[in-house]
Amino acid sequence: MQATAKEFIIALDEGTTNAKAVVLDSRGKVIVKFSQPLAIQTPRDGWVEQSGEALVTASLTVIASAVAHVGAENVAAP
Repeated sequence: MQATAKEFIIALDEGTTNAKAVVLDSRGKVIVKFSQPLAIQTPRDGWVEQSGEALVTASLTVIASAVAHVGAENVAAP
């Protein structure tokens, strides 16, 4: 992908069922989105739990995909 240096911002969105990374250009236009599903456990009625390890792993996966798509040298924040 052709881009000028430091043109992109990557936003991370952690939800109940997915970890998402969104790449935005300098005008705020969405360039690409990546998503990784998250499992939830319901050990009792009314309880919902998530694995912290799975949350971190999913977050790192989508961020790595976003960086690979645009190139680390083109991301505004190190």
